[in-house]
Amino acid sequence: MPANQLRPLTNYQSSFKYRPMPSSTTPPPNSHTIEPSPTDSLLAGKQSTKLTPLLVLVAFAAGITCLMAMQFDRSLSTLLRDFDLPGDFQKAISLSETFAHGFGVFFILLSVFVIAYHRRRAVLIAILITTLSGLTANALKATVVRVRPHADGLQVIGHGEVQLDSADAVERSFWDARQRSFPSGHSATAWGLAIGLSLVFRRGWWIFAILATLACVQRLESGAHYPSDVLAGIAIAFLIAACVTASPTVRSQLMANTD
Repeated sequence: MPANQLRPLTNYQSSFKYRPMPSSTTPPPNSHTIEPSPTDSLLAGKQSTKLTPLLVLVAFAAGITCLMAMQFDRSLSTLLRDFDLPGDFQKAISLSETFAHGFGVFFILLSVFVIAYHRRRAVLIAILITTLSGLTANALKATVVRVRPHADGLQVIGHGEVQLDSADAVERSFWDARQRSFPSGHSATAWGLAIGLSLVFRRGWWIFAILATLACVQRLESGAHYPSDVLAGIAIAFLIAACVTASPTVRSQLMANTD
């Protein structure tokens, strides 16, 4: 090529303009993005400063309601036990005890851990909340003697006290389940499980809440607990969850958990 037809390379470079390619993470102008709901953000730990106070507030409300319900425990318990429920609904309530019973809760958490292994850290938090809720409620049972509604009329006497001439008089014993009504360990476990699973699967929180509520109704309907027993168990579960989620380490793990 003749020398007079040669052009400096910079002339060719200047004729091209750099146009950045659209980012794959940037949505097109007309696309519709799904924003997370306030509940999703709250349970995910993105609003961790609000989650713990909310749990404390619910625990406080349940505790106050528990104190108020003690005045009407016997009448409410009798009313609930005498109320006739449809057959299918009665069966559903009976089956819901699985969500609160030790063996049922164990296999539920084991299944979740295996199926959602990629969320194992959040599942471990759920296990911690559920276990502590149940253990705390059952530890309190050792210090409180209260006869269950279905054993109403049972007279509990202390060791060394004069035993009355009655077939319904028994000595105080931790191993006698009839004397361990307060608080409800099933209710504490069920709501601890519901809160824990809600932290793992945020969009299913309302399903877990329904199952925990049905488990509490089962305890009332069967005459195993008074309303105040159940409310005390609920307060324990929310208080334990508040203490666990107050940890910065736990909050960081919840923020890493995504649906």
